Order: sequence, then C-alpha cells, then structure tokens
Amino acid sequence: MPTKVLYIQYNNPGAYPPLINSARIFEELGWQTTFIGLDTESTRELVFPESISTRVSLVMGKTPLLRFVHFHLKSIAKTLFHKPDVLYISDESACFAGFLASLFSSALVIYHEHDYTIKSNSLKSRVLRLCRNKISSLAGMIVVPSHARAEASFTEKIKASNKIEVVFNCSALIEIKSSEIVSRTFHHDQNTRLYYHGSLVPARLPQSLLKAIVKREDYTLNVAGYFTQGSGVIEEIILHESTNQKSNINYFGPKRRDELSELMQDADVGLCILPEATSNINERHMAGASNKAFDYLANGLYVICPDTPDWRSIFSETPKVAFLNPHDIASLDHCIGQLRKQKQADFSLLQDKIFSTWNYEAQFKGVLTFLHSKLAKTNE
Repeated sequence: MPTKVLYIQYNNPGAYPPLINSARIFEELGWQTTFIGLDTESTRELVFPESISTRVSLVMGKTPLLRFVHFHLKSIAKTLFHKPDVLYISDESACFAGFLASLFSSALVIYHEHDYTIKSNSLKSRVLRLCRNKISSLAGMIVVPSHARAEASFTEKIKASNKIEVVFNCSALIEIKSSEIVSRTFHHDQNTRLYYHGSLVPARLPQSLLKAIVKREDYTLNVAGYFTQGSGVIEEIILHESTNQKSNINYFGPKRRDELSELMQDADVGLCILPEATSNINERHMAGASNKAFDYLANGLYVICPDTPDWRSIFSETPKVAFLNPHDIASLDHCIGQLRKQKQADFSLLQDKIFSTWNYEAQFKGVLTFLHSKLAKTNE
C-alpha cells in the first residue's frame, strides 16, 4: 500500500507553490496525496499542474459559516475515509480542522506554517491560537520558510524541541531553466522589462513606485497575480493602466506556475519588494519565505530585493541580484545600472547554487528524511 498524505489547507492550495512542490515530491516516491481546501474566487484559476495526479477537494459555501462547517466536517470525513499515514496541516487557519482530524487518526502530523497569523483578541483568533499551539505540540515536525520566523513565531519550549525545519520556498527542479540562468541578459540596451507575480497589495507593489514607472518610457512592467481585500488603490492603478493601450503596465491576471514561467521569458528583472519598516511579522521576515526571488533567478531573470539585513544575508554574494529602497525610483534606476554592469561569467556560480541548494527538493530533504524514519518505525 502506498503511503497516504492528507493535506488540510483553509484556502486554495493551488495558490501555494510549496504545497504543489511537496506533493510532486511525494508522488515521485509513489505516495498518494489528497488535498482539502477552499474554493476562493480570487485564486480559482490557480490549479495544480496536470503532471501532478493529486486529488484536490475544494469546499464551497453560500456563507462563511456554512463554508467553515462544511470544511471541518469534510476534513473529518476525508480522514476517516482515506486513513492517511501523514496529516499535513497547512497554516494556523487549518489548525482547528487539523486538530479535529487528529482525534480520528493515528497519522503522523506535519505542521507547515507559511504565514504567521497576526494576533487579535477575537474569539476566533483565540481558538485558532489554542489549536495552533496544540498542533505544534502534536506535530512530529514543524516546517517554516525562514529562520527569522522560526525564532519569532514559536515558544521557547517548541524551539527547544528541535523539531522546527526551515524550508525556503524555492522553485522545484523541474521548473528551473538551467540555460537561461547562465545565458540570459537584458533584452535591450535602452528599455528594461520589469516583472512581478504574486498577491497584488501596496506592500509588494508600492503606489509611489507604480506611478513613477508609468511616467517612464524606458520601463515596462508586466504583472501577474490576484487582488485581495487589501489591494486598495493598487487594483485601481493596475486595472486602469492595463486597459490603456499606450500604457507600459500590462496585467495578465492570476496564472498557474507553468504559465508564469512563460511570462518570465519576456522579462529582464523581477521585482521582490517589501516595506522598509513594518510591524507585520510576515513582511518583516520574508527572506526565504518569498518564492519570488527564487522563481525569478531559476528562470534566468535579474532580481531586485529589499535592502535589509536578512535579505542581504541570503543574497548579498549572489550574481543577478540588487537591493532596492522600495519607494524611490532613483533607487530603481541605480539597481538597474548595477545589474547591467554584472559579468555574465559569474552567472555559472548562481547556477551551481540553485541546483545544489536553492531548489525545493534540496530544501525539503530534511522533511523527507524525518518522514521516512518515523514511518519505517511505525511499520515495524
């Protein structure tokens, strides 16, 4: 019988590259993967690649309450029906469902926290926090996307248990364009093609920078992604500019991973931007957690990252990377100037780094080793 993994994610799992990549890894081992998630309008077009045969069950509901109840009942039902060997709980919002599922299963629990949920005093927040603490204690391993988040998000007791595994959100090996990493340079001497994919919010695409780019004839910006409740004026600017045939900003909507790779072939520089100062723990500790920089590099693009110590600790010695003051068009010009001066001969060092370390298979190796060890003992 194949090892069975049941993922529980209170969102659309197709919007989470790490889940797609881990499912691919499990299936290459001959394991069987099943997902329970939510059908969300903004990410409905984000589905799993056809090459992955996982079963994805997305819950719908006419009201938030009905959807909540349906999701949690389905989590229990799927657990009872599939009898998984591994319960893969994804993010705090899934912890209540994960805890309920664990009551009906002896499966090994993995807790993967993509984003830390900001604390509030609401009843819902307090219940989810209690469930997160319970799942963190039950879990054989906790997966987080950055060292800083691991340090900031968990109790000293959990950190002392040595069960936290840091897994950077890198591209999968199958997504890496080896020849592009070494050979790709700027398409044109005068015009720079900027590129961004991901959630479209002011923290990632500052309004001041967008408005400055619109006024520049030497920049083109291609954007792929989805709007959220926090998009605000960014949504207005992008949608307005995308309907203007003379605009240098193009919007392509939400795209699957394979479609993003095609869009990146037309780009020069990928934008990975965050606020200089923020109280949001996720934005403050995004280095390693953001898949953008790794995706861009794996597809041969140059990358502009936040100019902060944690980003520099990962990328300071990396070819094709420059660091930006996010609200300053002059800083963008300076970054582009730096990138254009880099020597192509150094790009092979980047290629070696990506294939040795900055791929999801290499990052996920510790999780696999743990699962193989624990499941072998269970089957003895």
